[in-house]
Amino acid sequence: MSADAIVPVLLDGRRQGFTDEIRFYVQSPKTMKALKENSILWSALNQLGDVLLAVPESRQLGAILRHRLFALWWLPRLALSVIFGQAKIIHFGQLYSSAVYRILVSLRKSSVMVVEGAFAGFSETQTTFAKLKVDRSSTFDLSRVKNIAVFEGDSELAKKVRHRGRTPIVIGKPHNLSGWIDFLDERCADVFPEDHKEIFSIILGTFGKLDFFPAENTAEKLLTQTIDILLERGQGRPIYIKPHVITDRDELERILSKYADAPILITDLHPSILAKRAVFTLANYYSTVLSTVHGNNGITVEYTHYSEKALQLSNGRSMRDDSVTHFIQNDPEALRVLVSQLCSKADKNCADIERGSTPDELMRWIVG
Repeated sequence: MSADAIVPVLLDGRRQGFTDEIRFYVQSPKTMKALKENSILWSALNQLGDVLLAVPESRQLGAILRHRLFALWWLPRLALSVIFGQAKIIHFGQLYSSAVYRILVSLRKSSVMVVEGAFAGFSETQTTFAKLKVDRSSTFDLSRVKNIAVFEGDSELAKKVRHRGRTPIVIGKPHNLSGWIDFLDERCADVFPEDHKEIFSIILGTFGKLDFFPAENTAEKLLTQTIDILLERGQGRPIYIKPHVITDRDELERILSKYADAPILITDLHPSILAKRAVFTLANYYSTVLSTVHGNNGITVEYTHYSEKALQLSNGRSMRDDSVTHFIQNDPEALRVLVSQLCSKADKNCADIERGSTPDELMRWIVG
């Protein structure tokens, strides 16, 4: 999510004339693998700069020794560059969990920017709702940070910063930045088969236990219900299923095994690419992807089955009602009707996207 948030900002910076060297330091082998599988995002990262793994690639002794030798080369160089104002560090708060990195980002606070990790921000309802799954409170002490950027001016992090009498930089919707839109337009022409003019896009999360679902197997049941209805009412349109880094791919393959002859594809294409051909983008519980698609004038559907406790927190709606075109709670027939209605529409996702630019204040900090 963090890479997906910052890459559009940097691509737009390149569009505005920023030419300095960029290096991306990835904090886990699993994340590196997921980035490589996302061909569009991986292409963007490598167009912008070098992508380096900042931790051992495995727990084997050889991998650990190679990593430590590598760290002896890049970490002192980076520290000196920061001290002398020749390098800027952008991170998402996680660096404060390591003693070494806490020292690094404390060397010259004016050269460090913390950016909100979720590109759609976290609303008050979403923060409360998400605590059923995981504590979304800030992972760092705001008093340690000099420069903070958020994507939404009314997010919980933005409110906390203002409460301390400070003003964060508000980036806006990163996937509406001109540099990102231009990048996608250049690459989306040849990624779909000729006959896939219209598709359905399903965005996955985890199949594991989630406290805002009433049962442990709710995620699997929702996905199979969704697929069955799309196959029934979708008039032969292919179904593109986009896993998340937290999705168990073996479990997904097991679920899809009974659909061997159906037009279903597991894809690692970026959701913004999928949205260009999608009748709608659907998730079985709220995903920040829905905010991206909705912000790009796409139709979003949240077909779910939240627990009574979760619905009380969200007032019977999505945790991010502002990003969901259609919210359906445990009603297969309502989804059938909606799919038929949306498939019959002559025009889909046809409105022009309102383009943005990386804020001047952030660009001045980057190039200053």
